[in-house]
Amino acid sequence: MNLMNKLTQWGSLIGVICAIGGGFYAWGEFNTRLSSIESGGNVNELKVDMVDRISAIEDKLEAQSESDLGSIQADISAIKEDLSKALKEIEIGKKVNELQDSKIEAVRLKTTNPLAN
Repeated sequence: MNLMNKLTQWGSLIGVICAIGGGFYAWGEFNTRLSSIESGGNVNELKVDMVDRISAIEDKLEAQSESDLGSIQADISAIKEDLSKALKEIEIGKKVNELQDSKIEAVRLKTTNPLAN
C-alpha cells in the first residue's frame, strides 16, 4: 500500500505541475499573438478599410434616399391631383343632388296641391 500511495502522490504532483505549465504556455501564446497584432500595421489598415467602406455605404444611402425622395414627391403630387379631381367630382355630385332635391320638391308640391291639375 505504501507504494500505491507514493505513486498517487507523484502522479498528482506531476498533473498539477503540467496544468500550471500549460496555463503559463497558453498565456504566453496569447500575449505573443496580441503583441504581433498590436505592433503590426494590420489594425490601422483595417481601420482605414472600414472607414472607407462606411463612407461608401453612407454615400450610397444618400444617393438612394435622394432618388427615393424624388419618387415619393412625384407620387405625392399625383395623389394631390387625384384628390383635387375627386373633390371637384364630389362638388358636382352635391350640386346635382341639390337640383334633384328641388325637382322632387316641386313634383311633391304639385301633387299635393289639388288646384294645380
